[in-house]
Amino acid sequence: MKALSLTDFNFDVPSELIAQHPITHRDQSKLLHYNTTTNRTNHHTFSDLPTIIPDHSVLVFNNTKVINARVIAYRKSGAKIECFFLEKIKKNHWVILLKNSKKIQPNEELTVQDHTIKVIEKNGKQANVEIIGHKSDFEFLDHIGTPPLPPYIKTTNPKQHADQYQTIFASEPGAVAAPTASLHFTPSIFAQLKAKNIDIIFITLHVGFGTFSPIESNNIYDHTMHKETYFISKLAAEKLNHAKTEKKYLIAVGTTVTRCLESNIKNNTFSSGQRQTDLYITPGHNFKSIDGMITNFHLPKSSLLILIASFIGKDIALNLYNIAIKHRYRFFSYGDAMLIT
Repeated sequence: MKALSLTDFNFDVPSELIAQHPITHRDQSKLLHYNTTTNRTNHHTFSDLPTIIPDHSVLVFNNTKVINARVIAYRKSGAKIECFFLEKIKKNHWVILLKNSKKIQPNEELTVQDHTIKVIEKNGKQANVEIIGHKSDFEFLDHIGTPPLPPYIKTTNPKQHADQYQTIFASEPGAVAAPTASLHFTPSIFAQLKAKNIDIIFITLHVGFGTFSPIESNNIYDHTMHKETYFISKLAAEKLNHAKTEKKYLIAVGTTVTRCLESNIKNNTFSSGQRQTDLYITPGHNFKSIDGMITNFHLPKSSLLILIASFIGKDIALNLYNIAIKHRYRFFSYGDAMLIT
């Protein structure tokens, strides 16, 4: 049986390096470039990216859109209940997480402004609910909800993050966390990539609540990954397969893209359609789909850090994180980035 201690993936981040907001110009964040062939690191600004990535590269992005998943509703008693919308089942029917929900029973109706959230089924803190009112689904959440910011971002006004916690190309609503490696991209960078004939491909993976869920097992291999829904269009699959055939350099922008592509590829071929993945990438994983990666700096003892360590090696990954701390890189969702080639 394989064993690797979760404590091996721990490190200390000075609190002042935990980014509370993005910098004013997204592409002016720091970029640490690690070359796996030479084992060298270089420090750049993210706007340098188009000049650094290899020629004949293909960049794959996640175009999911973060929904305003947090909604405050009220019981008839006046008790405040936080509803965290996780996943749409069908029109106006959702799976949600309920806080302070022990007394809530099936068929109970919670009110929020001029709408009702009816509890259909309840299993622990999770519930299946129906939104009743003149607004439906994402319109309801856009109007009433607030962005589902990670707990380490402290703010009294989550709505001020509505644009900041969203990529400039977000188009498919459904995520409860942003694909943060993509937050650094600007129209200027895309224009430069196009001028360099770098191919761009969009896929969709709706980042789920499990992104926030800590690993609780001491042995990392005992952890079970949450399921997330992803979609690869026919055109995207064709472009991905063309890139493989032409032996282009395929770079995943973020860990969500990495999980999606690694889940999908079979016999060196990508296929289109909607699927679910619970792939948990750990050391020993044989990467079949990607040649490089752009990623942010992740939480200690997280599945995302373990994925990076699986790609380049645990000791190398932790050393790069220590270098980033030494050079005062900003960490987590709004933090700086790393390019691995």
